[in-house]
Amino acid sequence: VTNFKQPELDLQIESNEFPVDQLLALFPQITEIIEADTPFSAKGAGMLQASARGKLNDLAVKLNLNLDRSAVAYADVFQKNEQEAGNLHIEAHVGKDSVSITQGVLNLGKFQITAAGTITNFTQPKLDVVVETNAFDIQTLLAHAPIAKTSLSPELTVAGVGALRIVPVGSLDNLSISGKIDLTKSAIAFGEYFAKPQDLPGIIEFDATLTKDAVTIRKVQINLNGVILDVTGMVSGLQQQTMLDLSIKSNRFALNQLFPVKGMVMHPTGDTQLSFTIQSPLDRLNLASISAANLELRDVRFLPPQFSKPVEHVTAHLALQGQQLTIQQLSAIVG
Repeated sequence: VTNFKQPELDLQIESNEFPVDQLLALFPQITEIIEADTPFSAKGAGMLQASARGKLNDLAVKLNLNLDRSAVAYADVFQKNEQEAGNLHIEAHVGKDSVSITQGVLNLGKFQITAAGTITNFTQPKLDVVVETNAFDIQTLLAHAPIAKTSLSPELTVAGVGALRIVPVGSLDNLSISGKIDLTKSAIAFGEYFAKPQDLPGIIEFDATLTKDAVTIRKVQINLNGVILDVTGMVSGLQQQTMLDLSIKSNRFALNQLFPVKGMVMHPTGDTQLSFTIQSPLDRLNLASISAANLELRDVRFLPPQFSKPVEHVTAHLALQGQQLTIQQLSAIVG
């Protein structure tokens, strides 16, 4: 340590194996935040290697925290047990009221999260961060999130490999989040209604703003084998009764693009395009929640199970508004 009036540090720190909860107790400000605002817990043993170089208002910090023998939990959102390998590596510049993260890497077994960006205004933090994962086994990740068992439908099954990129920007009470989820290498099924096989292209891109009681969706684009659904709107009442006000619109796509998806028993061909609006409480969501819809069919062919011959050359334009269905165009040939 030099220049005591304006200290400059050049330190190397290395610990023995220590109880992680006792390490946190050495930092009263962190402990106070954790106890007041977050259901966070840590126990078990860890080992620390760190270095600090520079002035106190511009400190270059490197940290390696070995968590192989520790358990870490955040309510039922995230849990790591003591038997699982874990390591945290951070390289950052720490200022008076900001942190610039050059590299942050969290390893949990074969699952890895990397982060880079800035956090400013520690009293009311503002984020500008990029968070990415490696290609990870989805079931392994879900095992770290007990909330998934209670919040996801038991009819929903997900397996295979996924990858995630998230960019949070803004304050915690008004946070813009954009990013992408790549589920191409995953298999997804929902009961008897839907099944996406592994290796069928599946990508979700999103851009939204999260507040305490609402999510404003500027863009959610679901791309399933070239069939694109664009979603915009709002999810409100998160702390009371959750309400949906969403608009969904597809591109024009060939129905045979959905052939690999389970449930296409009528083997349709031809082109279609659709759009619809949903307005409903989340807990009462059903077909009646569709307040408006448009469906266009062009040269569609399908074979209903009860028919011996196909229905061909279906061209139609149907519009639903409230309880009224308008057939603006309809023609078809049977047999």
